[in-house]
Parts: sequence; C-alpha cells; structure tokens
Amino acid sequence: MTDWIQHTHKLWQWESQLILWLQSQSPLFVESMRWVSELGHPPAMLTLILITYWGWKDEAGIQLAKFLTLCGLAMCLMKDFILAPRPFWIHPDVQALGSAGGYGTPSGHAMMACVWLIVLLHTHHAGIKIWSIAVILSTGLSRVTLGVHSPLQVLAGWAIGCFILTWIRMNTSRPGAEKSHKSAELMREMVVLTLLGGMTWFVYQRLIDWTVPEPWLRMAAEKTDGTGSIPIPKPKSAIYYLSMSMGLAIWH
Repeated sequence: MTDWIQHTHKLWQWESQLILWLQSQSPLFVESMRWVSELGHPPAMLTLILITYWGWKDEAGIQLAKFLTLCGLAMCLMKDFILAPRPFWIHPDVQALGSAGGYGTPSGHAMMACVWLIVLLHTHHAGIKIWSIAVILSTGLSRVTLGVHSPLQVLAGWAIGCFILTWIRMNTSRPGAEKSHKSAELMREMVVLTLLGGMTWFVYQRLIDWTVPEPWLRMAAEKTDGTGSIPIPKPKSAIYYLSMSMGLAIWH
C-alpha cells in the first residue's frame, strides 16, 4: 500500500509554484498568515458556537455545533482514507511555516472555516457577511502559505464543508416545528451517523498494515522541530467526533 500511496500523491507544478511564491513574500505577510490560521483551531470554533448560541440565535448555534462535529468526523475519515501527504513532506523547497498534524486531504481548517457560512446565512448585517467571507478565504490562503496544505487540498476542504452545510440546512427543522418532524429529522441523522460509523470501521480496518513512507518521514523531520512526527492513523479522533455528533443529534 505504501508504494502505491507514495507514487499516487503528487504536487501539480502550479501548486508548488503558488506555495513557493506565497512563502517568498514579506515576513509580515507570512506572520499574518500564522495568526489567520489560528481562526481554524478548536478554541476559536468553540468560542463562535458559545457566542452564537447564548448571545445571538440558538438555532444558528445548534447548526454550528452540528456542522463542526460532522466536519470533524468527515475530516478524520477522509484524511486517514486518502492518506495524502502535506506539501512539505514531498517537495524539497516547500517549508513548514506552521503546525500541522495528520494527513493533507482535505484541509480541516478550510472545511471548518465554512462554518462562517452559517453565520452569513443567519445575518443581514453587511459587515458580518464581509467578515465571514474574508475568514473563509483567508483561512484557506493561510494554510497554503504555511506550506501545510496544497491549493487542491484547501479546495477539497471548502467543497466538503459546503456539502455538509447544505445537508444540515436541508434537514434542520425550524423552531417550533411539530414533534413528528423533529422525530423524522432525528431518524435521518441517526441513519447517516450509523453509516459513518460503518465507514469508520472500514477505514481503520484498511490501515492495519499502513506504514508511513520513509521519504515523507525524513522530509518532515528536517523541516520541523521533531515533535510533530507523522502519526499512524488511529480511530480515536473519528470515534470522538462520532460520539459527539450522536449526542448532539439526540439532545436536539
């Protein structure tokens, strides 16, 4: 499996050129991208959920929580199924300018940033709409600039995030909906989560004999401080997000 994965995942020339061009910009720009990247980390996402649920619209807060837990589950499963390398693992000139854990496709930061689309859909305030779009685009740009994701990995994250958002919006009852409608919504969610649970088992059964290619390990070790070694995929994170999603569906 290792040889097949190693030879399948390549950076397109335009991707590597774009990453190298962004990394050659001023230190101020690169440093700003490090700060922007922090918007995609869990503390920022949790803060957004709490502010939205308790201080703005509870329905929007529920949608944010559903979106982020489903995105976390989809991200874990797809990263560990596709096993795509990060750009600095396979390109000698691309530097690791930010922290990165796990595999490359899809970009979790880009996927999670699509949570701002929910805020955009629930507000009429022009400033908040502009902010939401700016966060989504700049988060993806930051991951490419830092060399931890390729442009296509970022696009994949945005696409999956938009798909999950569409599914949630189509299957979420409005406040005050009849009990039977909420029961039907719960049944749909539990069917989907059961299928994702089966997919979790399938993905990690497939990875029993997986070993990280030596060139990836060597390149990653040269470009990081040595504390962020490439992990062997484990189901821990996927099971965590699956449990969170089930609990949230039942509670709501």
